[in-house]
Amino acid sequence: MIVGAAPVPRRLLEEAVEAFGEVFRPMYGMTESTSVACVLRPDDMYPVAAQPPGRLLSAGTPSAGVEVRVVRDDGSEVARDGVEFGEILLRGGNVVRRYWGDVPENATSWDGEWFRTGDVATVDGAGFLTIVDRTKDVIISGGTNVASREVEEVLGGHPAVGQVAVVGVPHERWGEAVTAVVVRAPGHEAITAEELVEHCRDRLGGPKVPKAVHFVEALPTNPMGKVLKAELRERLAEGTRRA
Repeated sequence: MIVGAAPVPRRLLEEAVEAFGEVFRPMYGMTESTSVACVLRPDDMYPVAAQPPGRLLSAGTPSAGVEVRVVRDDGSEVARDGVEFGEILLRGGNVVRRYWGDVPENATSWDGEWFRTGDVATVDGAGFLTIVDRTKDVIISGGTNVASREVEEVLGGHPAVGQVAVVGVPHERWGEAVTAVVVRAPGHEAITAEELVEHCRDRLGGPKVPKAVHFVEALPTNPMGKVLKAELRERLAEGTRRA
């Protein structure tokens, strides 16, 4: 079973493996890379219990014929420490060289031969990439870059959280406030925002702890099931303006 389109929460992946067996093949890519750019191979994934911390969250390593760099804003490569994050650049025979027609993206989407994916990741010493965000979704709160996926993973580990999305909302003091939008898991209707904030405070550094938690019945998604974070940001920003 091919897994893609968006990062899979560890808890969900573990439950799926328990239910269906070692049949999942997480892959990372996009239309511009003719689908696949990185693969988490079976030997690097199973047995689940034997893998290093964080391995199941990774997108794996480059597929055949693809080169991958993870770079800072100045184009230099990030440290291979699994902590510092930057934008993923791709190069290979399966990576497109330009878009059809005379469109503005042709001038902004390539750094020489390297395609700028707009995806943000860390890379560890063994070369495994872990997607942490989109460049447009990185939250800058109090001068600190916060990857929304890190906060989502912590919140998603709470049994009362069925689904979660984390976005940045304009804030007078912080620039952007880390804000969580949560769908409660069945049977956990009594969970409060304060309890979830404390759950994060015990596991995350100060700037990463949500300044607010909002509960909804469902998250807005596109036909592929991806959460529409731009729509969430607009809804929350509108609510802030009204307040």
